[in-house]
Amino acid sequence: MTPAEVTSVLMGLARACQQQASTEAQFRGDLETILSGLKGRGLVVRTRVEVDRGLGSLEIVAEYGGPERESIDALGNNFNIEGSYRFTIEGWCHREAESFDAQRSREIYQATLQPLVSILTEYWGKRDTMTLLPRYSDSGNHQRLTRAIRAASLDCGVITAAHLDLDFFKQVNEEFGEPGGDEVLREFSTRIRRAFGNDCIAVRKGGEEFSLFFPCAGLSSVLPRLERFRQMMEATSFSHINRPNTCSIGIASFPIYVAASEPPKELADALLDEAMLAEKRAKSEGRNCIRLAGAVATTPNDDTDEILRDDLVEAVLWARQNLSPHDTSNFGSELHTFLAEYLIDQFRDSTIARLTKVLTSSMRTFGITVTPARPMLDYTTPGGTPVINSVKLASIAIHALLRLAISGCGPLESEHQLTLSVANHDASGKYLAIHIQRAGDDVGHVSIWATGPTQPDLNVYAGRVWTPRESQTGGVPRWMPPIKGPSLAPVLLLAIGQPSLQLHLQPWVAAVVEVDDRPVSGGGLPDFWQSNISRVIHAVLNNPNIERILAVGDETKATRTLEVLENIPGQSTSRLAQRLSIEIEAIEAFRKRKLAISRTPAERPMALQAMERAYFEAEETLSAAGEPRDLREERQRQRRIPTTGFSTGVDLLHTDGIRCGTLAEAYPRIIDMLRSISGLGHCDHMSRKFCELTGFKLILETPTVESIPYYWSQEVTSLNEYVDKQFVQTDGLFAQALRGTGSVGLGKDQYREAVMAAASAIQEGVASRRIIMITGHPHGDWNKPLGLVCVHVVPRVVKGRWKLHFQWVWRTVEALVGLPFSAYGSIQQSETILKEVNQKLKSVFSERPVPVEMGEVVYIALSLHMFLDEGDKDIARTIVLDAHE
Repeated sequence: MTPAEVTSVLMGLARACQQQASTEAQFRGDLETILSGLKGRGLVVRTRVEVDRGLGSLEIVAEYGGPERESIDALGNNFNIEGSYRFTIEGWCHREAESFDAQRSREIYQATLQPLVSILTEYWGKRDTMTLLPRYSDSGNHQRLTRAIRAASLDCGVITAAHLDLDFFKQVNEEFGEPGGDEVLREFSTRIRRAFGNDCIAVRKGGEEFSLFFPCAGLSSVLPRLERFRQMMEATSFSHINRPNTCSIGIASFPIYVAASEPPKELADALLDEAMLAEKRAKSEGRNCIRLAGAVATTPNDDTDEILRDDLVEAVLWARQNLSPHDTSNFGSELHTFLAEYLIDQFRDSTIARLTKVLTSSMRTFGITVTPARPMLDYTTPGGTPVINSVKLASIAIHALLRLAISGCGPLESEHQLTLSVANHDASGKYLAIHIQRAGDDVGHVSIWATGPTQPDLNVYAGRVWTPRESQTGGVPRWMPPIKGPSLAPVLLLAIGQPSLQLHLQPWVAAVVEVDDRPVSGGGLPDFWQSNISRVIHAVLNNPNIERILAVGDETKATRTLEVLENIPGQSTSRLAQRLSIEIEAIEAFRKRKLAISRTPAERPMALQAMERAYFEAEETLSAAGEPRDLREERQRQRRIPTTGFSTGVDLLHTDGIRCGTLAEAYPRIIDMLRSISGLGHCDHMSRKFCELTGFKLILETPTVESIPYYWSQEVTSLNEYVDKQFVQTDGLFAQALRGTGSVGLGKDQYREAVMAAASAIQEGVASRRIIMITGHPHGDWNKPLGLVCVHVVPRVVKGRWKLHFQWVWRTVEALVGLPFSAYGSIQQSETILKEVNQKLKSVFSERPVPVEMGEVVYIALSLHMFLDEGDKDIARTIVLDAHE
């Protein structure tokens, strides 16, 4: 690195300091990274920042870089004065460096002096000398802070601001004089810098008021630290006045407390305004406390305070998520997540009798108002009081109690049961409350909210305490991973189609297996039960806590999957193992679990009831079975096979397609192609990863020979049923479109017209290019085209004989099941058209009938894709392996 390069790098940091504020840790890291780089060039540099705070001597406030020990190879000391600050820059030769050159080290040292002075001046020189913090009112500091806060909010989407004000500071000045007050301010700012300086941008707002900005930190991480700081202020004396002096704190966080779809340019000012309003409320409500800015309402209230049973069901289900000691509470909202963690701490040493008091005190500590309003959202206005829905608070309280119980602490014992209810509570009226029971007898309760007499009585069972399987202390046994791992929830969700995912049941279940309903609804295909069942087995064996399977959605789109799943005990283990590409031992282990399976439509009330039953009905039968088995690791230990293992002598480029004699030959080759590009994964709207070939073309030279791939040879009945149902029966998807038997397509018999056109062209000796059948869209819905796009019938003379070639264009094809079924259907229907053309030639042109033979069948998939779930990859591996053998 030349002296000029060193100057350039350092001046870049100086410009960054001039443009944008940073935390002390960020500044130190940036500067010491540069200084460390100089060491490798034979130069050691140390910078020292000192300030005259009117105490009669210079005080060292920061040092950067420097040697591990003093050296006789000193290059000199240089001083620079900037107001009340003095900057010292020292240099030493570092002879151990590989590229040491004494003269060069001196030149580089001289090149660092002015840029380092500029850097230190920008970062330290414009600070308030009493508090060592930038002044918020200084225009340069304000602009730098504004840029930094907006940049951080764009990067990570969350910023938290806090405003701190010393309580009764006027009395301190009156009692100890202005010098005494200054000493308190110096020590207060020192405490702030020690507690938060490394990860926040702290500024002096004015007088005894200070503001903190935490980039990329939400309420749940900042609020506990500020509460500990408040407690420290309450307990720790200031050295000059020999007594504690408390402070009041207001907090606001983006995006919770600023109504904007994206960070506004003046986000720092907007956040600080809200934090200051919250701090004023802390002053008015007694000082020495923290108050939160009021969250902005995101949706309007539904004008009813009535609590519904479904609200309580959701509450008890939310309470059961993330209960493992290795998990972190997550209720979506920053405020809710913080409250969960805070209540865990507050309930830890409480008795059951004191729980209501502890809960009420916790809400009062942060000035949070409880309301019965529905739905479960926080409502208030900017500058107002934060509000939490009573049912959500009940959910958080149950969660805190269960989290403690599963760790063997807190007031609950393993034999306790919980119920969330709305009912008359002694003589004090009707309350929403958590009831704690043992063997059916009440042992205590936690009052959440007085609902009023018009609220209907409700009662929802919230379950027994979950306990580690090995504890043998009673409760519902759950397998606890040694580190963060499988969920403790007992339910696996089999989500049939997008509507089931839109119910947002995922947070309450141990795992989700998505059943893609699009091939069934748009392509008339059977559901790919092999992939679905394989993924279910993977998920279940990987999590010993799963005891129930809940299928949500239109079960007609997963008929075969549900049929096989519910009849696995009666299935041939060896045949199932072959179809799923899973070891027989793993299937037997899954069978021994004897999982209960239930079904429900994709309608929220019914799905909630089904989820409630899956969690809490027959709760005493829940257990944690065995240890988790990762079938992926077991698969990795098996014999590997290469990808693209077939001869490529007659192949097109893999992005274009393939030419083969038969479908049975082509199928494993295509699957192998997709395996070879599986690293190029994408995600669909259901978050499933897949690899894809676009505009893929398959040319079958002898299509009617071996038209069923080996893997599907045991599914001949299913293949023929698919062809009959979709192409032959009058209500079939493609029959309606091509034969004009329904509302799908153009409304005319394109089959008949295509057959007549082909027969006429052949009779007249014309190589027609115009015989095309177009499917259209079901019911005119252009957003949901059929799987089949069009069919092109091509009469041609090949070596003196007439042949009918066919081109079938398909829209989106899943390779493992969609390809063999749709290709088989294309071949079968090509044969049907050929037969009808020959019959037409005999009947209409009986004088000189021309025999027509089957030509090539070209199969085009606009998108050919394969999902990358473990089950699908295992099945793909088996298909290719069978072809190799």
